[in-house]
Amino acid sequence: MADLIKLKIQSLVYGGSGMVRLPDGSAVFVPFTMPDEEVIIRIREKKRNYSLADLIEVVKPHPERVEAPCSHFGFCGGCHYQHLPYQVQVEVKRQILTEQLRRLAGIPVVNIQHVVPSPLEWAYRNAMQFHLNPSGALCFADHADNSLFPVKECRLPMSAIHRIWRQCVFDSSGDLERIEFRQNQDDDALILMMARTNAMPELEIHAAVSVVHQSPQDQVVIAGEDALMMQVLDKVFQVSAQSFFQVNLKAAAGMVNLVKEWANQWKPDFIMDLYSGVGLFSAFLAPDVKRVVAVESSATACRDYAVNLDAYDHIELYEGLVEQVLPGLDQNPDLIIVDPPRSGIHKNALQAIMRLDPKALIYISCDPATLARDLSVLVRYGYQLERLALIDMFPQTYHIETVALMSRVTQ
Repeated sequence: MADLIKLKIQSLVYGGSGMVRLPDGSAVFVPFTMPDEEVIIRIREKKRNYSLADLIEVVKPHPERVEAPCSHFGFCGGCHYQHLPYQVQVEVKRQILTEQLRRLAGIPVVNIQHVVPSPLEWAYRNAMQFHLNPSGALCFADHADNSLFPVKECRLPMSAIHRIWRQCVFDSSGDLERIEFRQNQDDDALILMMARTNAMPELEIHAAVSVVHQSPQDQVVIAGEDALMMQVLDKVFQVSAQSFFQVNLKAAAGMVNLVKEWANQWKPDFIMDLYSGVGLFSAFLAPDVKRVVAVESSATACRDYAVNLDAYDHIELYEGLVEQVLPGLDQNPDLIIVDPPRSGIHKNALQAIMRLDPKALIYISCDPATLARDLSVLVRYGYQLERLALIDMFPQTYHIETVALMSRVTQ
């Protein structure tokens, strides 16, 4: 058995773990800890310059440590901060975002003008995804090795999902791989069954819920509809089963208000909405501009976008990857909105954006590391970080949602 080590946590880092440096300079990452806590750990995996450890015991807890309410906390990979009071979670994210941008983007002074906590600390998610084990049980993944374990409870989903997932039983045929539960603000629910084959499962439904079966070759609506109507502020969006949408509706409202405020200060006539999804930002900005060009790679999201923005005749929508579509467009937008996936903006897309030379760019990011990478490129192209906001879209987790306003430096 590996030796036990007693040490003192120095700081929390992006990814949810506490970090301490050993005398040789190598880092050890310990999950579910807080700064200044004395803990006993066991090294689980050694890398070249760092090690991953398991937390065995907290010998001297942080005075603000709280008891996690979920019985799965400590081995589930979904939550990382249940042992932190919520106000501490938000402050930790602020510190981590600041450090990431200073270290990775080379921005010496990082001033986060807006820190927007989530209106809900629990029961905020409108979508939850589960894996199925060979017995057909709904499972989450262990944080250490991604092994699956049956879920008994989860405090993150909204009420309809919380009620429905516990009543679902699936067979163990092996055709179904993942199950996603979605709901809207009216408690309308949808179950998306992601399967390896076209074989249809036997299904008994005793609730008013939509059910969609998705295989690599086809999608079949088994019951109800293939989309939900999601409301953010005063607008309602059609969101199909395969389309992405923000999982925290109340936090998304705060983010939209911020994007609107920052966009309107530039009084743009022509905006581009890249990685536009179902049109969340376009819908709120379109009434105040003369032209919108949107680019989105998901076919289902494009269909939703066309429905959601049908009232406007000054919008052009391109279906395809941003890095493939944008270089072929000869445009000069005043403002560009980008909301890329976790991997950030593709380098070819960044080059195309700089060729278009917008006055300003609003970057919505869910990963501070790729945000820092892309901001450093924008700075080299002659842009400056003008405003920065942290929107806590994911309480109890390490994930950080950021909105950054970049403006072109004038000579």
